Amino acid sequence: MPGFRLKFQRKHRYDISAKGYFIVSVTLLDGTTIDQTVTSETCGKDCIHFVAQKIGIRDVNYFGLQYQSPKGQRWVNLSKPVKRQLDKYAVDHSLRFGVMFFVEDPYAIVDDVARELYYLQLRYNLLSGLIPCSLSRAITLAAYGFQNIVEEILKQYQMLEGTDCKMAQCIYIELIQKNTPHFGVAYFPAKTRKGQDVKLGLSQRGVGVDCSAMPTWAKSTFAGQTLPDFRPPVGTSPSPGMAAPAGSNSNLQLRLDDPKTAKYVLQYCAQLHAFYINYCTVLGL
Repeated sequence: MPGFRLKFQRKHRYDISAKGYFIVSVTLLDGTTIDQTVTSETCGKDCIHFVAQKIGIRDVNYFGLQYQSPKGQRWVNLSKPVKRQLDKYAVDHSLRFGVMFFVEDPYAIVDDVARELYYLQLRYNLLSGLIPCSLSRAITLAAYGFQNIVEEILKQYQMLEGTDCKMAQCIYIELIQKNTPHFGVAYFPAKTRKGQDVKLGLSQRGVGVDCSAMPTWAKSTFAGQTLPDFRPPVGTSPSPGMAAPAGSNSNLQLRLDDPKTAKYVLQYCAQLHAFYINYCTVLGL
């Protein structure tokens, strides 16, 4: 009987990028990653809600997505397509999920999952050296965060007997936020008109300039664009080391590295402004 060979039609390997889709890898606060398939029109807000659905967050208002640019970590503009931002500014198609907006009162975070992630963000910042901390304060925080079992921590842990998880997380957040200079401030290098190097800081308290380089300011302009004034939460004051507005008539013009950076700072400032206006309104401040 003569031999024969079955012939199958060769198929090309399926390539989702050829179909207008691509994969974005999102790193979560616990170090795990999830992959999301998005289109060229998928906005950052859609990505945030996808992550929220995956990990069970009801309140996503505090969170954002960061990408790695050649000049450091930058926040994704949630109202614009993710792919365009990554293609234009990022070194790769990976994102990091994290807390974008810090608030004064941890007890106002009623979503248990959101509060736990907020807590994980502060713990990550502390352990990675982003937040300076003395030994005694580290012991206290570790007692709340169950980070170690050294004798000193165990002593404090025993003193905390009866403190439930929710209360411990809120106190942990409160201890860091109230006792850390420059907490929650995003810094950008800038120059004055005289060429002095300064640091422009944006936070929930508003816009400030590092006092070590420039003592006072009222408002800053970037590439001819005026930043919006902030409405800080009631009872707050400028961060230690940050200059407060000196008066309505004073003005300071700063120059950033390039127009793209200036545009990014302006957009980020506007997002902070919108979030805290809404935050104050909801809390009745």
